[in-house]
Order: sequence, then structure tokens, then C-alpha cells
Amino acid sequence: MDDLRQILAELQQLERELVEQRYLRRSDGIEQVREGLRRLGEIGSPAGIISRSAAELATSGNFALVLVSRIAHGRIYPQALWSPDDDVRREELLAMLAARTIRLSYPLIEAEVAEHHRPAVVSVTESGPRACRELVEAFAWRTYAVGHLMLEGRTIGLIHASCPQHGEDVDELDLELVTLYADGLGHVFERAVLREYLRHQRRVLESAGHWISANMTELSALMAPAKIGTASDGDRERDVLTPRELQVMRLIAQGRSNRDIAGLLVVAEGTVKYHVKNILRKLDARSRTEAISRYVHLYGAPGRP
Repeated sequence: MDDLRQILAELQQLERELVEQRYLRRSDGIEQVREGLRRLGEIGSPAGIISRSAAELATSGNFALVLVSRIAHGRIYPQALWSPDDDVRREELLAMLAARTIRLSYPLIEAEVAEHHRPAVVSVTESGPRACRELVEAFAWRTYAVGHLMLEGRTIGLIHASCPQHGEDVDELDLELVTLYADGLGHVFERAVLREYLRHQRRVLESAGHWISANMTELSALMAPAKIGTASDGDRERDVLTPRELQVMRLIAQGRSNRDIAGLLVVAEGTVKYHVKNILRKLDARSRTEAISRYVHLYGAPGRP
């Protein structure tokens, strides 16, 4: 009886130790994954984030192999790979996979993960044809975890990960870490894409500002008084347009199209075109922009029609 009690006590102690180890592994894993995501967020560029994404998960989640792929046109396109191999071998594997056509369709488990947004642990022997044959053959997987990358509410990619020790199966804790990383990577990537877009828009606006500045300088040079009159002809210059043409000109200066102007003045669009033609002729302008500049020079800031 005492022996039985001793055995039960030892089993209970072992169970407590296993629970504690699992708890520590989980808390350490979550902390490491979050740290990996923080490092990714410091990279900035979307391309740089994707390039580093596989290595960060492998390091923080203690995985032997990580593959990050994008989804497009119903296919899986590998983008970043981390494995214990050297850089040359990893590049060769990635190029080999990229050259294959991996269709994301039934019965692949990956298709369900992408469609229903449910990460999964895949046992190759149990899943049979539902496991991704191309990836299993390339990496000799026995089990692997697969998570999905989301952007603006849709799946844009997949993450595959296998365990570090040969023959060791992926478990639910591994899947939890992959899922946590995939969610975080989606947010990091989305912020990077937004920053890239804003930087692009800023460059466009700066370029437009330089263009406008350069052209306004040229237009100012063209607006010599002799073009329209003399300095003593101020009143006569301002009378060059008829009241109706002034109405049209003010609307042009506000950026209105011919169709908008026709609707506001309740006239046919052809009538507006006729007025615009006369305005350009009277102001000796070659474009609407040049006409606006000369109009402002003669009449001041655009007002309401």
C-alpha cells in the first residue's frame, strides 16, 4: 500500500513538473515571438519585413524550418525560407519551390486554412493527399504547423513551420506560436505598407509642388503687361472678359470641369466650351492653367460666380 502511495505521489509530481515546463515553454515562446515581431517592425519596408519574416519566427519560436508564402491567383508562392542550411542552399530550395506550381485548392489543408482562417497542425501520414505534397517532399516533414497571414480582412499568405528536433512532432503550443506570429506579422506588414504608401504620396506631392512652382514662375514671366495691355490700361484689361465669361473663368479657377460649369450655370456643355475658347483667346493663354494665372493677375483671387 505504501509503495502504491509512493508511485502515485511520484506520478503527481511528474505531472506538476510537466505542466510547469509547458507553462514556462509557452510564456517564454510568446515573449520571444513578440520580441521577434518588434524587431520586424523596426525594419520599415514591406520587402525587408517579408525577407526577414521566416528567420524571425524560426529564432523566436525555436523551429527547425519556416516558410513564408504569398497567395495569388489560387496558388502558393514561397517568398522567404529559413532552415539550418547555409544561405546558398536556402536560396536554392526557395528557387526550386518558386519554380513549382502549388495550387491552393481542395483537398489541401492549406486551402481550408486560407479560406476559413483556421490554423492547423498537419500530420503527413494521417492527412495523406490533404498535406501539401510539394512541401512535404522538399523538407521531408512528418508534421508541420500552418497559419495564415491576413491583410484588410483577407488571407494574403501562409506560414509553414516544423519542429527543431528530428522526428519531433509539432504540437498545439507550436501552432499557438505560429498563429500569434502570423497575426502580428500581418499587422506589422500592413503598417509598413501604409508607411510606404504615405512616403510615395509625399514624394508625389513634393514633385507636384516643384512642378507648379517652376511653371508659375514661367507663367509670371509670360504675363508681361504688353501681352494684354499696358500699365495704364488697368481698367481696360479687366474689361477684357464679358460678365458671362468671368463667371465661367471663376469656375475654371476653382478647378471645375466643363460639365460641372454647364450644370452650375444651367447651360449646354457646348456653350461652356465656346466660352472657354473665347477666354483662352482673350487672355492669350495656351491652357486653362495659364488662363487661371492671368486671370488672377488681372482680377485677383478667384471668387464665387
